[in-house]
Amino acid sequence: MEQNFLKRVTTTTLLLMLFFHAFGQVQKVIPSHWWLQLSSLNPAASGINYELDAALGSQLGRSDFDFNGSLLYFRVDKHSNMLKSGFGFSYFNSNPEALGNRDSSYLMMQRFVFNYNYQFTFADASVLSAGVMLDITRNSWNIDWFAPSTPNDPAIPPPSGMGNDLNLGFGLQYTRTNFYAGVSLTPTFNLIDQTNLISPEQELVAYAAYSPKVNALLSLDLGVLYRYVDSEFGASSYLMTNARLWVNQLFYGGVGYAFTADFPDQLDVLLGIDINKKWTLHYGYVIYLSSLNLANSNKHVVSLQFYIPQQKP
Repeated sequence: MEQNFLKRVTTTTLLLMLFFHAFGQVQKVIPSHWWLQLSSLNPAASGINYELDAALGSQLGRSDFDFNGSLLYFRVDKHSNMLKSGFGFSYFNSNPEALGNRDSSYLMMQRFVFNYNYQFTFADASVLSAGVMLDITRNSWNIDWFAPSTPNDPAIPPPSGMGNDLNLGFGLQYTRTNFYAGVSLTPTFNLIDQTNLISPEQELVAYAAYSPKVNALLSLDLGVLYRYVDSEFGASSYLMTNARLWVNQLFYGGVGYAFTADFPDQLDVLLGIDINKKWTLHYGYVIYLSSLNLANSNKHVVSLQFYIPQQKP
């Protein structure tokens, strides 16, 4: 009798931790490829220095007790020279952790992100863009677990349900030759919250990148990104740096390192190849530097990018 009680308490605690972690701490960034998802972090990044930029990718890892989970994303951004504006759309399908794809249980998070920005161009060809983001997040879950003894307890999530969040965010980005920097706050305002289980996270992101040319053959990409998240369960943050060395603009190798306050630090190995000056295949291997292997498995990150540079007048 006592063993069954302890088992129920342990199972309930684990499920609650997984559930709230999934809704409260889902990583919205593929860390090793954050530059590919910049417009999903900052609406001011859409349509800067290109006519069209699109990418699709996936983050894969072992699902058991994997808090960061699998993720599939698609993004497309367009520049309008006539309107001096950028437009963007991103879609994310996230299966955050172990409840997904197990028997009849699942936990799914889908995000639809719409961007618009206006771009101010200066005499030195630098650009300051100001953008707005509409973020629609759809949460749905069905947890196959025993019924709680106190089903009316608001601290225990219902076994199934769904809800939508509607958020509004803003951002700024400054871009000049071989350099860009930006800051965003998303969501700045929560317009609709139908989930009613946890308040939406507020995410502050600041980043900068510099791409010096070493010689006729080699060039560098150096970047740093800071992310601060304020949620109902407190604040968390991480700082990520990365570096890529391009060879003749055909392929690159690089490394990234993330210093995190609430998750284990991670080391990323980065590889990429430019297929025909428009298509680029990116690969990252994310290594979590922690002894908690059950909770944080290493991951493969694959992205395919299609890029058309902006035609200068």
